[in-house]
Amino acid sequence: MRVLLAFFLLLITQQMVGQDQNGADDLMGVWLTGSKTGKVEIYKNGNTYQGKIVWLSEPINPKTGKPKTDINHPDEKLHTRPILGLINIWGFVYKGDGS
Repeated sequence: MRVLLAFFLLLITQQMVGQDQNGADDLMGVWLTGSKTGKVEIYKNGNTYQGKIVWLSEPINPKTGKPKTDINHPDEKLHTRPILGLINIWGFVYKGDGS
């Protein structure tokens, strides 16, 4: 019985340590932008982190009455993409060394 209990405790400890040894997953969540006009959700996608716009203080274009789109993108073909839900951060890897 003691061996079984020791094995169970070891298994739980390994899972806790293995989940996030360096605090990288602490950055996941919903973050308010510096301008306070939007929120970005940071989440893990495989071994990298991504972020998408999940809230806008003004999601509707006042001139058109329609949802705001990515009109400032250099590729004009992407100008019709809605900003809300847009993945705008991708491929980030946590190094943990401050660089």
